Amino acid sequence: MLTGPPGAGKTATAELLAAQLPRSVCLETDWFWQVLRVGRVDPWLPEADEQNRVAIDAASAAMGRYAAGGYAVVGEGIVGPWFLARVAAALADHELPLHYAVLRPPREACVERVRRRSDGGSGIPSGPVRHMWGEFSDLGPYERHVLDNQHLSPAETASAVLGLVSEGALLLPAAGP
Repeated sequence: MLTGPPGAGKTATAELLAAQLPRSVCLETDWFWQVLRVGRVDPWLPEADEQNRVAIDAASAAMGRYAAGGYAVVGEGIVGPWFLARVAAALADHELPLHYAVLRPPREACVERVRRRSDGGSGIPSGPVRHMWGEFSDLGPYERHVLDNQHLSPAETASAVLGLVSEGALLLPAAGP
């Protein structure tokens, strides 16, 4: 699972990471929010809590099925520690390991990256970007999973993450978080 706040470089890094793995899937968890239609709530709002649990459960189930089918899965999206137990449970059903990498460049770098996006920043105002960065700012026991990639290209970030995965440095305990 490759995560971090908006603008951290998850999507570009995940694509390159998946390209380095045999028989791989790059699953953008944002899609599970994008397909919501009637009744969709912006996921950064407090009233989106139930919607967000449903979307992460659907994404986790997809990751688990692909992994159980023999694919190396690079899941990418905003999956903070508050969702880790849900992701781990979906993978545990298949007795699959979960590696957790958090990309966390400085807050203003994330804000600037979102602002510069060709899609107009995906409609994410800077306030929610700063808020989500704050949600990833102190991860307690998951701080060892953080990579500051401000000065790394996506290719360098992918290589660094792959190296950490190979070393087992990003592996979560089998019982999940």
